[in-house]
Amino acid sequence: MSLVIVATVITAPVKIVSPGTDWATWAVAFATFLLACAALRALKSLRDAKRTRHATLITDLTRRFDEPLVADSWELWANTGQTEIMALIEKVYVSRTATVKEHARLLTLMVIPNLLETIGVLESEGALEAKTIYKMWGDTIIGAWNVWKRPIGRLRESEANRPWTYQYFQDLARKMRRIEAKRRREQRKASAVPASPTGGAVADQSDQNGSSDSPPSVTESSDLSRWRRVAVTTALVGLLSVILAIAKRSFARRPN
Repeated sequence: MSLVIVATVITAPVKIVSPGTDWATWAVAFATFLLACAALRALKSLRDAKRTRHATLITDLTRRFDEPLVADSWELWANTGQTEIMALIEKVYVSRTATVKEHARLLTLMVIPNLLETIGVLESEGALEAKTIYKMWGDTIIGAWNVWKRPIGRLRESEANRPWTYQYFQDLARKMRRIEAKRRREQRKASAVPASPTGGAVADQSDQNGSSDSPPSVTESSDLSRWRRVAVTTALVGLLSVILAIAKRSFARRPN
């Protein structure tokens, strides 16, 4: 008797789906799921590629800082004050009375702002993040701009048709100051020590020619955040379409 029962249970047909299953809706849901998985995989690949790109650029830029020409510029810069740099710019670009030696001296000094201008361009194009740059050279960039702010302002005045000279260097220094100010606020908040009236966070100050820095953007989206939003939006839209389709089918089959 038991054998008959087992045989009956095994051979009995099993209804996996109902005859009225909406295969089109389920196909859309499955395709949406696959699309969301592909988007998440692309997001991970993009993140890994970005890390590799950052590592390569940082390695190359660090090597640039160690080059002999840059080392000579650092050494000359350490022994040259802002006043002397201003005098060299006056002779080279304004009065045109600089000697060959003075011209070569200024060119050597300008290796540093040229390099920092390059880093600023890379940051503006999204090749490097400002936070990463700050971790590597934040103090150097802020200190360099404090020295070169007035000379660059005079250089812009001497070249009236090129007011954007070293603009990316200026923008980069402003972002470094902003990150440093945020970092100091976080440190004060963590230590619960009230800010000193004279030792507050570094604030953005007006640069040369009486112009002030432009306000920071409200949001700074990156490729990673865009891909993340695309993946989440795709999954939500697909899920919503499936729910709406099933609800529509259910109402359509409901007897009047």
